[in-house]
Amino acid sequence: MGLPLRAAPDEPLLRYVDLTTGRVHHFAGTGTCGAGPDGGPATATDITRVNHLSVSDTGVVHFTNQRAWLPFAYRYVDTGGVIHTLLQAGDTSGTFTIASHTNFSDGEYVVPIPGSPDVYVITTVNNVPAWPLSTQARRVVLRVAPTGAFTLVAGSGLDATGEGIAATSAELTLGPIAVLDDGSVWVAETSTERVRRIAGGTVTTIAGTSGMSTFSGDGVPASTALFTAPRSIARWRGTHVLIVDSNVVRAIW
Repeated sequence: MGLPLRAAPDEPLLRYVDLTTGRVHHFAGTGTCGAGPDGGPATATDITRVNHLSVSDTGVVHFTNQRAWLPFAYRYVDTGGVIHTLLQAGDTSGTFTIASHTNFSDGEYVVPIPGSPDVYVITTVNNVPAWPLSTQARRVVLRVAPTGAFTLVAGSGLDATGEGIAATSAELTLGPIAVLDDGSVWVAETSTERVRRIAGGTVTTIAGTSGMSTFSGDGVPASTALFTAPRSIARWRGTHVLIVDSNVVRAIW
């Protein structure tokens, strides 16, 4: 296909660049803001504003779709150009319900899992049992199957500082995530100046110290480095990560 990209932030279209010809092509949406039906050509289906998109190793394009007056949803376009809804506001699994109004100032993300048809999403859920108010919304990491069935991976707990604890018992300041080839999930926690890793069901801090916003450490063990504000994170060469820290790109391997 080429390189996917979204149009202007408020334009309900997705386009892609053909890397051979350099030409831009229509990929999804009609230009009219709406929540079009599933199962048809993506180019003939109304979508809403795209906040985040990603592409799986097999070429499936995932994106978040939201407008204030329309249901929030995670949608995807398969390799045949057909659009589907993966997850949307009101979907329920056990005690958790996808919130109707998510906080897009924090960002909603969908990241494919290498070697799997599943994806990880960062979203907001209601009815978290650990919190005093049963309807209090919390931001969590979910693993979502192509059927839309989802399970909690991390973020519904009360412990914001524990190391080596169960990820489902942790309170995470969730920002962008990256998934490495070994299945580990790396989280850029912008407001706590940390990079954390979820692996084997537990969460640990790999770099940075909460409350110490400064750039320090280059060519040293990640555990001794400090971060100013890790704002973005991406898988690099399958087993490493690249992190945007303020105006610097840093690597951990």
